[in-house]
Amino acid sequence: MIRIYHISAIVWGLWTISPAAAAPLCPAMPDGLFCKAGSSGLAIAETADDAMRFAAAIDESARLFQAHFSRPAPSLALIAAPERFVALKDQLQTDLAMPWLARHASFSRAIGDALRETLRKSMPDLTPAAIEAEIDKKLAEIGGAQNREEGVIAHEACHTRFIKAYAFSSAESGGAQSHYGGSAPDWLDETAAILCEDAKTTADRRRQFALQRQGKFQGRIWPMRHFLEMAHPLAQEDAHLLTEAKKEAAAEGRSDGAFKITIYKGDEAKALIGNSNAPSFYLQARVFADFLIETTKTENIFGSIAEGYAAGRTFNDWLAENGAANGLPTDIAAFEAKWEAYLTHHYPIG
Repeated sequence: MIRIYHISAIVWGLWTISPAAAAPLCPAMPDGLFCKAGSSGLAIAETADDAMRFAAAIDESARLFQAHFSRPAPSLALIAAPERFVALKDQLQTDLAMPWLARHASFSRAIGDALRETLRKSMPDLTPAAIEAEIDKKLAEIGGAQNREEGVIAHEACHTRFIKAYAFSSAESGGAQSHYGGSAPDWLDETAAILCEDAKTTADRRRQFALQRQGKFQGRIWPMRHFLEMAHPLAQEDAHLLTEAKKEAAAEGRSDGAFKITIYKGDEAKALIGNSNAPSFYLQARVFADFLIETTKTENIFGSIAEGYAAGRTFNDWLAENGAANGLPTDIAAFEAKWEAYLTHHYPIG
C-alpha cells in the first residue's frame, strides 16, 4: 500500500506496510548502517546515536498507544535509510516497516537532490553556486524542524500502529478508505497520532488553539458533529498526489515499496496546503482529546471508541451505548453543548 507521508510543509514521501508476523530482531547490518532493537520494534539508521534515539521514540510511542487504547502496540521497524528501504524491509520481515529521513546523510542527499532538480527547472537562470547556496539554506531550515524528530516519529508510528491494531479495512480490501489508508474516521486516526506526541508539541498545539480562539491565529473550529465525520482537510490534495505518484512509479518501473521525495515550492506549495484548514484540524484533534480525557476521567477512552468504529458503529451509536457510563451525554446535540462549554471554560474567546 502506498501512502503519502508528511515530513514537513514541503517534503513528501511514500511508504509501504509490509505484512509479516515475526517480531523484529536486529539482523547483521551492511557497512554504514546501525540497528537498535527496542521493546516494541527496532530502528535502523546511519549512526549508532540515531538508531538509539529512534528506537527510544518507537518505544515511547508504543507506551503512549497502549495507555490510550488499552491494547499492545504492533511491533514496528523504522528504517532511516530510504535508499535501502525496500531491501531492508524485505530482510526484516516485520509486521510494519516505516521509512524515515534523518537529519543528515541520506536526508541531506535526498532533499538536496530534489531541491536541485526543482531549482534547475523553476529558476534556470540561477548559477550552480546560487543553487547550492539555496539548498544549504533550505537544509538548515528543515534541519531545525527535525530537531524534534523523535516526537514526529512517535506521531507517524501511531498512525501506522492504529490502523494495524484495529484491522480497519482499506480500499484494497474492499472497504471505504480515509485520508490515512484505513476505514477509521480521520479525526480518530489523527487523534491516535497526536496522543503520542512529545510534551513540547502538545503544549504548542494547545497554545495555538488558544490563539485561534482569540482571533490571533488564522484557522477555524468545526462544529463537533461535522468534525466527527469530515475528511482530513488535505485528503483531496493527497488523493491527487497519490494518483500521480502511482503513475510516476509505474512509468519509472519503481516497486510499490520504493521511496521518493518530491519538493513543492512557491505557488505550487501554497496551492497544496496554503489555503487548507489542515493546521486547525490538528489543533482541534488535540483539544478534543483533552476534552474526552478530562470529561470521562479515562485516559484510555479512545480504545472503546475505536472498538465501536471497528465494529461498524458510528460515534452517535457509541454515545448512546457508552456515553452515560463515561460522564458524557448520550446524544450528539447534548455532546456538542458540553464540548462548547468546555471551550468556553478552557479557551475563552478573546
